[in-house]
Amino acid sequence: MATDSIWIAVVSILAMFDITKEIGGDGRPIEPSYKYEGGALFSPAPFRCSITPRSQDAISVIQATSNDV
Repeated sequence: MATDSIWIAVVSILAMFDITKEIGGDGRPIEPSYKYEGGALFSPAPFRCSITPRSQDAISVIQATSNDV
């Protein structure tokens, strides 16, 4: 059940938002470093990105969902 819940969360995020590289002050995309951190468990080093709703319809769905919580 946990795997299914994670799958639903990830798919919902990807359906509602565009996740892209952040744009720097010079107007060019900022490339992630592709470095990893950690000891026993490795995870990507923090990086900057831009997360924006895909459409006005997506904004409406997000707002309606957040009002239910």
